[in-house]
This record gives sequence, structure tokens and C-alpha cells, in this order.
Amino acid sequence: MFLIHSILALSIIFYQVHGSCNVYSNYYMLGKWTRNSLQNLACKYANDSCVYISLNVPALAIGTFTGCSSDVGAILTSIVNKRIDVRKNFDKFFNNNIHLIDMELFCNVRFLIISFFLLIYQIESNKKK
Repeated sequence: MFLIHSILALSIIFYQVHGSCNVYSNYYMLGKWTRNSLQNLACKYANDSCVYISLNVPALAIGTFTGCSSDVGAILTSIVNKRIDVRKNFDKFFNNNIHLIDMELFCNVRFLIISFFLLIYQIESNKKK
């Protein structure tokens, strides 16, 4: 359990890297395979961060993609917009001004959730001693 939390916490660190990102995608969406070779590219915007997403949405998409947060946000938005039930789960992260998922909000909320579970794990571990 601790190993899983450590890996998740490590993924948050990757989100904090700025400048240029390794860009790669390898995922199936509605039976169509999208694959791009690994490249290191400069981000379009100064406030972009590097983001890695691994997803498995049954009957919609499975795979991984990584890159600058604005590009990854566009890819993730295009995937979740394919099904209304999936889209509704992302409403709290959707920025209506730019019509994309707000990756900064999405990644920061994920960080809070992971931090909470790490805290619970530490408390439970201390109770067993």
C-alpha cells in the first residue's frame, strides 16, 4: 500500500516541472489507436507544466499520454467529451472560459486526495504499533 502511495506522490513531482516536456501518447479511444513517438518539446505557455496521465475508462479509452499541461488538457478534454456520463465526472475541473479541463486544478485536487490517503495510511500504521 505504501508503495502505491509513494508512486502516486512521485507523479505529483513530475507535474511541477516547467519549460520543456517529454511528449508521448499511446492510447486507444473508441477502437482507434493513437501513438506518437517520444519527443522533448518546449511548452507553448510559460505557466505550462509537464503532466503524465494514465487512464482506463471502460468502453471509451485506455492508455497513457504525457506532455505540457495545456496540450494534455486538450487531449483529456477531447476524450471525456465523447461520453456525457464521463464528462459529468469532470465538470468540477472544466474551465468554461477556455472550454478545457483546467489541468492545474485537476492535478492539485489529485495531490490533496493523495496527501489525505497518505495521512490516513500513516495514522493506521501508527495504531497497529
